[in-house]
Amino acid sequence: MTRVKHISHLEDLLLENRIDTAISMIYNLCGDNKLEMSTKWDGAPSIFAGTDPEDNAFFVACKSIFNRNPKIYKTISSIMGDSIDPGLKDKLAKSLVHMREMNIKGVLQGDFIYTKEDLFEMDIASESFLAFHPNILVYAVPKKSEIASRILASDLGVVWHTVYSGRTLGSMQKDFTRTPESCFTEIKEVFSLDPTLDSRQYGSNPEIIYNGHEDLNMTNWLSNLYNRELLQTQINSYIKQNDRFNDCDEFVKHINDGVLGRYVVEWEKRKTDAGRGRMRAKYMAYTDFCYSFKFKNLMEMYIKVSEFKDKTIAAISNMSEFKVFLKTEEGYVSTNHEGYVINDDENVVKLVNRFDFSAANFNKKYIRGWELKRYDVMS
Repeated sequence: MTRVKHISHLEDLLLENRIDTAISMIYNLCGDNKLEMSTKWDGAPSIFAGTDPEDNAFFVACKSIFNRNPKIYKTISSIMGDSIDPGLKDKLAKSLVHMREMNIKGVLQGDFIYTKEDLFEMDIASESFLAFHPNILVYAVPKKSEIASRILASDLGVVWHTVYSGRTLGSMQKDFTRTPESCFTEIKEVFSLDPTLDSRQYGSNPEIIYNGHEDLNMTNWLSNLYNRELLQTQINSYIKQNDRFNDCDEFVKHINDGVLGRYVVEWEKRKTDAGRGRMRAKYMAYTDFCYSFKFKNLMEMYIKVSEFKDKTIAAISNMSEFKVFLKTEEGYVSTNHEGYVINDDENVVKLVNRFDFSAANFNKKYIRGWELKRYDVMS
């Protein structure tokens, strides 16, 4: 099977010579143009289920399906006989039993969000919730809601997001012509969550509309940008160390100190004059660019797009049936969904609040769901 390709953050399009795409996506989010949008759920681990086209046998698998010798499970004995964690065995065994009754067409990929044993109750502001905690984020719905009743009636929950098709498992690729919900029959034992959102819903919500469209008209400034990966590494470093963009000058200084420092390290590794000369030329070219007005404008635009994105995430998250939290030793902290994936038929990008969700990934004060279960569901 072929893995789905990397999806860029909306703001990173500015660093990829795709500024026109970023502007188009922003205008589509603010206007009436139709976008496909789906919620990114913080589930774990991945689950694959479907029929092996070579023998028509039903199977389930985790990401080891992408191994050179794919590991898939067609019987309970093959699951129980494997050297994987007990919690993962339980999830796979329940999946094999129940999902074969779903009449899955092709192969579906999703993320586990719970099994019945993972469900718990929590009280927030005098209201009782039914909750599950698959990874970093905790998801909760009012205990007396209809959706809570469906969850309680199920044995496991999965968010389905990708359909694969092909004549063999090895040749399977993502099928863009079908949606996951069109490829299976609902059963009460499996709570199948559709991450797709209604484009009319977010396109008409005034909270999402950003009034600074004129500020987003940019030209292509990136023709002389070297080592984009180094630049993105320093941006990620800034996000890990801060809770927001404090000041553009500070942001630019952090990036330049890191990128130019890395060039110095690479220059010192070179043992010949020719090698050092080439590295010095790259260093000077980046210096000319990063201390220019052009670069400062680019980083100001990066911040504006990031702030627009975060406001959009917050507005859409407010529409969700699910409350979202982070867990600490002191209790629960309210937050937004991990983010969203948007598609305009030509481009796919993701909206993720990197100061909230991405930074939480690197912060040990936030407790992961699998840390509470004494087994590693990421196997």
